[in-house]
Amino acid sequence: MRMKMKFSKLNLYLLFLLILSEITQTFTATIPDTNVKVESTNQTSKGKFQTIEQISVTDEQLNSFPYGEEEFKLAVIGDSGTESEAREVMKLTTFDALLHLGDFDYSCKPDKYFNEILDSNRSYQFMGILGNHEGVSQCGLEVNKQFTNNVYNEMISKKNDKVKCEFSPSKVMWACVFHNMRIIGLSSGVNGADKRNEQLSFLKKHLNKSTTEDWKICSWHFYDKYYHTGKYPEDDNIISGSGESFYDYCKDHGAIIFSAHDHVYARTHVMTEFKKPTIDKYDMDTSEDIVQIRNGATLDILNGAGGYEIYIEQGEQKNYSHWQKKYAKGSSNENAEKFGGLFCTFNYGGNNRKANCKFLRINSKKSDDHMLNKEGDTYKHNKAFSSTGQYDGLYNNSNQKEDKESYILPKPKGVTCVNSEINFENQKSYNNDLPNLVTHQKQTIQEKNYQSPVSNNYQYTKNIKYQ
Repeated sequence: MRMKMKFSKLNLYLLFLLILSEITQTFTATIPDTNVKVESTNQTSKGKFQTIEQISVTDEQLNSFPYGEEEFKLAVIGDSGTESEAREVMKLTTFDALLHLGDFDYSCKPDKYFNEILDSNRSYQFMGILGNHEGVSQCGLEVNKQFTNNVYNEMISKKNDKVKCEFSPSKVMWACVFHNMRIIGLSSGVNGADKRNEQLSFLKKHLNKSTTEDWKICSWHFYDKYYHTGKYPEDDNIISGSGESFYDYCKDHGAIIFSAHDHVYARTHVMTEFKKPTIDKYDMDTSEDIVQIRNGATLDILNGAGGYEIYIEQGEQKNYSHWQKKYAKGSSNENAEKFGGLFCTFNYGGNNRKANCKFLRINSKKSDDHMLNKEGDTYKHNKAFSSTGQYDGLYNNSNQKEDKESYILPKPKGVTCVNSEINFENQKSYNNDLPNLVTHQKQTIQEKNYQSPVSNNYQYTKNIKYQ
């Protein structure tokens, strides 16, 4: 009788466990690295269960969550030389990759920069192009080869394992991909480098309609006629010569242009033509700290203030109307020791079409700080709403008073600009316990439609990853 009773209890216990496995359970979990609590309801069936999570977070917490493309900071420095100031410029901030625009040394010592300025235990990636002070006419063929090999060896070293590069046979020209950015490095005009037509062919091979990276950069040491500030007023089109404009080819593909040689910092307006300087009509409607580029409109940044002498600006070049921002030596030499570099954070806030660029200088708190927005072809929607509903952007929409965030959208056939609150919902099936990494999709609470002057409407949705 007792044995029968034990068996009955066991049956009841097993039956209880079976019923319990079908019961809905509620518990609280914590998103890793945050104080946000997640209430999850779990329903189990046949060894699997579904998790439905409802989360409420503050704006401050929302802004702290990583999402979208990974941010990275690119340092752009030119004409550094090997003086102590060049090292100080490198210490202005941390960065993930360095693009050097040439003139590593001014005394034909090919190893000095790489031994004394470039960090021997660097964690950042390195890309560099040759300047005239690495050229054959300045240093002779043998030293020119040593400079070329030093740059090449750094770019293919184990320290550079996050950059994938393809080089020309001369090793002077290269095309690299870093994250979602393609960078082209040329040395047109440098004595001993590939001929100009070969450089243009290399550019066209590696920058064309088939290149899909979100960000594209064209970089070279010299400049064309209208893109220096007058230290050498007789300088003409050193990059392009009398043929097709390298600048306009890069502009047509939405690439940012970096150059040096003139020891100043100078940023143009957004241009729709470089061969005959033409400022983008939309650029005139925005403040100087907002830069909006697209295929067919871009800017050139001349950055040769990296550590070896800062030049004066003079003549007609000084007063070109297409300059947006300039730092030169100054009429009283007030900027003679204020060397600097450009530091750009791309994929700003996870947005693969937004960057924040700052030209920082030693011995000075003043900088050029601007937001760079990469559009698809023509459309943008940016954060700049005022209390009256107007905003400072490429187009004027007056039917919304505020917008919490800034979106730069590629151009499909149309766009819907979405204004959402801070509620999130995630639904996903798991084979075992709730994982530590979950992905939440931002849900639309409030939606506003805007009509682009050049397209219909299209929709943007923000994905956020909790890590």
